[in-house]
Amino acid sequence: MVRAYRSISQLPRSWKIIVAVSVLSVGGFAVASTALGYQNAATPAIQGVSAGPVYLTPLSQEEALRQLALDAERFLASELTITVTNNAGTSVSASPNEMGVSLDIEETVRRAYARGREGFLLKRLAEQLYAIAFGIREPVRVNIDQRVFNAFVDTRLTQMHRPAQNTSLVFNPNTGEFDYIAAHSGTVVKLDVLRDELTRRAENISTEPILLVQRHQEAIVIERGIEAARVEALHILNGGSFELLTEDTQLDVAKKDMGAWIRFIPERADGNYRLAVHISADAIETYLDERASEFEREPTNAQFAVTGGKVRAFSLEQPGRKLNIAPSAQAIKAALERTERTATLSFTEIPASLTADDVETLGITTLLGSASTSFAGSVYGRVENIRVGSAKHNGTLLPPGGEFSFLENLGPITAAEGFRNSFVIKNGKIIPGFGGGLCQVSTTLFRAAVNAGLQLTERHPHSLALDIYGTPGFDAAIYRPGLDLKFRNNTSGYLLVQSRVVGSRVTFEVYGPNDGRTVRIQGPSVYQTSETGAKKAWLKQTVLDENNNVMEEQIFYSNYGSPYVEPAVVNPLE
Repeated sequence: MVRAYRSISQLPRSWKIIVAVSVLSVGGFAVASTALGYQNAATPAIQGVSAGPVYLTPLSQEEALRQLALDAERFLASELTITVTNNAGTSVSASPNEMGVSLDIEETVRRAYARGREGFLLKRLAEQLYAIAFGIREPVRVNIDQRVFNAFVDTRLTQMHRPAQNTSLVFNPNTGEFDYIAAHSGTVVKLDVLRDELTRRAENISTEPILLVQRHQEAIVIERGIEAARVEALHILNGGSFELLTEDTQLDVAKKDMGAWIRFIPERADGNYRLAVHISADAIETYLDERASEFEREPTNAQFAVTGGKVRAFSLEQPGRKLNIAPSAQAIKAALERTERTATLSFTEIPASLTADDVETLGITTLLGSASTSFAGSVYGRVENIRVGSAKHNGTLLPPGGEFSFLENLGPITAAEGFRNSFVIKNGKIIPGFGGGLCQVSTTLFRAAVNAGLQLTERHPHSLALDIYGTPGFDAAIYRPGLDLKFRNNTSGYLLVQSRVVGSRVTFEVYGPNDGRTVRIQGPSVYQTSETGAKKAWLKQTVLDENNNVMEEQIFYSNYGSPYVEPAVVNPLE
């Protein structure tokens, strides 16, 4: 009886070799070469290739990805057992996910489909023939997160892996001393073997149990060098203040922080081990990472103003700096080891994006639009908030296509930033409130932006139509976090926002390139008033280019509540 085989992979090994040689000898060279050129997602895998447990020949790359991803998902969530062979009953079951395993399925499939198609011609042909004769299994690409793996060992493998404890010392921040830790023996497994075996299981999507051998471990430091190490550590700790230096600041390191940098490790001497003092760069890096913001600074761009018809820088740029944590930690470690009491931190300079030298390239030549409103009769706190709030925006530069956010530019509304308590309207009542008057700043800037022909991307009317803003419909409320004023620079150059407070008026001006635009404003106009005093208004902005074509057209609708209906929900920044 003759057995039928549906594919080459089902042939006995000896037959595969005969077929492979025949392919090469009777014209297989030309056939195989057809698969050596351009490859895309529709290109099939060569005969005999698998990706992990998935045989690829009958599958498209998309099908292979789906199948392998499904197998990987099941594997990562499945139970994998770790057993100690020489300690009956000691085993732990956990998912590969818990051990920090992740799989790169896309890269695995890409590599598998590239088999027999990369390298010089004879190499590709040889790999194809080998796959036909013996098969090629592309291992799944595996990554093990060392931190997760270590945490798994520390929390789940305590029954089989309890390393010996050397006699040591540990800093006590409450007493400023180093406490004694007694030695004890332990039992351990080889973690590198565990990691290698875990990788092999993941490469093959296999849940075969992992077998490990447990061994006894004795402490190597019992008493030798303990007192000398303690004295040396205290000398480092109590040798005076330790200062971290920058070009413009210095920071005294607290003793409790310095104590946390000191470690004790076994050191071989005269054929025996003794306890030695070690300054931990890793611990210093953790300290610096937590305090980086105290040393770093963002770059500050040059600020510009239009005076005498020309744009000039009135505030020079200042570069920023980012703390280089690893080099700084090494510098601190080296200083302490040399018994020095200062270390200079290392930084990378961050240049400002706009400097005073950029003034000629900004393209700012023309006053595009301006607006001015009166705050006459306002109380002192409201006047101060208008003055401080408008100054926050003075000199703001907006690049072409950039979006301006009033709240982002304003920053925190706090006493530390110069803002005051003032009277505001809330729930229909006049009460003290923080930041009252800032909505007049946003309203004035809104009008300047509309007059400049800019594209408004966010604007909100006030809750009530307030007499201080004149005819309803040309105002803009702001309130963190929900209400913002935003506009986009729709010119070909930079925009420069200038503000000033003179007497009882606040003024905003928007400068930019002269692109020939014309802005037409219709309104504001109230088109509906209810019996309770609620109002509806509209305002239309039309922007024409130099050829009178419409560049931008926006209509702003405003709904204002009744001032007589209780309770009225009113923005406290009005």
